[in-house]
Amino acid sequence: MRAFSHKALINLSSAMKVHAALFLTLLLLAGCATTQSISVETRTRNYDADYDAVFDAVVAALAIDGYSVTEADRENGIINTDERVRVGLRIFQGNRTKITALVRDTDDGATVVLNLATSNANEEGGESVSIMPKSAARQFYREFFAKITAQLPS
Repeated sequence: MRAFSHKALINLSSAMKVHAALFLTLLLLAGCATTQSISVETRTRNYDADYDAVFDAVVAALAIDGYSVTEADRENGIINTDERVRVGLRIFQGNRTKITALVRDTDDGATVVLNLATSNANEEGGESVSIMPKSAARQFYREFFAKITAQLPS
């Protein structure tokens, strides 16, 4: 059996702590992503409606969902919101969310690409990027696209 010095055991213990911390960090991040890492296909919907109707439906859905629209540039198809505090699961309480929408005219209607940005206020008064599980982000986009659909004229 090989003998280890006290110093070697301390170094081994420190290395194991670093590896354990890295492993736990990776484990916590598995299956999580900021919503920007969600595929563009998941964040995009095509609507069989004219551009102006879709643009108005996005603005209305944002307002109904509690977002303050800070920019609605119809000519360029850009819609931005101010941050709002999301209420929901305890893990997400206090999260601030901001949505940017890009509306494009297509041959068969209009396309909407959404981007949800989240951040958390930390104890020091600063903000940090918030990580949202991919499943929750996908659900958010599905539900928000349904809200846009509901605002389209029949």
